[in-house]
Amino acid sequence: MFSNIFIHFATFLISAWVVSAAPSPGISIQIAGPLTVYGVSNLLLVVTITNIGDQAVTLINDPQGPLSTLPTDKFTITDESGSSPEFNGIYVKYAGVDYVAANGGDEDFTTLAPGQSIDVTHDLSKAYNFTQTGEGNYKFEVNNVFHYVDQAKAAIPLEPESSSIVVTLYGALSAVFHGLDLRKRVGFKDCTLAQQSDIELAAVRAQAYAATALSYLSAHTTATQRYTTWFGQFDSTRHNTVRSNFNHINSGLFSTFTYNCSCTLPNIYAYVNPNNYGYITLWQAPLTGTDSKGGTLVHESSHFNKIAGTKDFAYGQQACRNLALRDPNSALRNADSHEYFAENMPPLP
Repeated sequence: MFSNIFIHFATFLISAWVVSAAPSPGISIQIAGPLTVYGVSNLLLVVTITNIGDQAVTLINDPQGPLSTLPTDKFTITDESGSSPEFNGIYVKYAGVDYVAANGGDEDFTTLAPGQSIDVTHDLSKAYNFTQTGEGNYKFEVNNVFHYVDQAKAAIPLEPESSSIVVTLYGALSAVFHGLDLRKRVGFKDCTLAQQSDIELAAVRAQAYAATALSYLSAHTTATQRYTTWFGQFDSTRHNTVRSNFNHINSGLFSTFTYNCSCTLPNIYAYVNPNNYGYITLWQAPLTGTDSKGGTLVHESSHFNKIAGTKDFAYGQQACRNLALRDPNSALRNADSHEYFAENMPPLP
C-alpha cells in the first residue's frame, strides 16, 4: 500500500513538472528606422515582431497594435521636454479581440513559427502632426500589448518588452496628404443604392438613440442600473459629462454626414478621423441590435473632437462593463460605452 501511495505521489510530481515545464508563447518587438528624418512624410518606422518561444504562435491583428498598418494611435512619442505631437489619425470601431479569436478568418491573424519574424512598416505621417511640438529629437515606442489565440480560441494577452528609437525630425512637420481619403465631401462615396438605403435608416436610428439617451439622462439624475453598467459608480460630475456628450451627439445631425462605404477590412465596423467632422468610413454591422449600424454611428460620431472627443479604451460589452467597474473616468471617454448605453440591448432600467 505504501508503495502504491509513493507511485501515485511520484506520478503527481511528474505531472506537475510537465505542466510547469510546458512551453509558453513569447514574442519580442524591435523598432528600426532612420535616425534623422527630413520631413514627416519620410517618417517610416519598421516594427519587427519575432516569435522567441518554442512553439508557433497565432497573433491577432488588432488595429491598435503594430501588426496593423492602419494609422491608429499606436505609438507613444515624446520630445526632450516630454511633449507629444498631435494625433490626427483614425479611431476604429473594432469587433474586439475576444470575438475575433473565436470567429475571425485568416486575415485577422498572423502566425509565426518559432524563431520567425515579420516586419511591418508604419508611415507615421498618416497619424501624427508635429507642428506644435516642432523640430527636434523624438523618442518613439510602440504599443506592446498583443493577444494570441490559444487552443480554446480564447484571446490571451502577451506583453513583450518593447524597444525604442530616437529620431531627429526637421523640415515639414505635417503631411499635406494623408494616404486615406479624409477630405470632406457631401453625400455618399463608393456606396451602392442598397448601402445608401441602409445608411439612411441607420442615421434615423442613430438620431433616435442619441435623443432617447439624452432624454433618459435628463430624467434620471441618480444612479441607475443602465448608467452604472456602462459608466460605473455614479457621480454627479461624471453624469453631467455623459449628458453633455449625448447633447453634442444628438446635436450632430447624422442625416447631414458624409458616408464612405469602402471599408472592407475584416471585423472593422467603421473609422473616423476625429478632426474631420461628419465624415465616416464604414462598415460591417447589422442594422439593429447590439453593435448595430445606428449604434456604430453613435460610437463614431462621439470620436469627433467637435462632439465628445472619445477614444477606444475597450471594445465589446463585457470589456466595457469591466472598464466601468475598474475605471469610470475612462468609461466616460470610451466610444463603445456610449454606444452600448444608447443601444441599451438588452434593455436596462
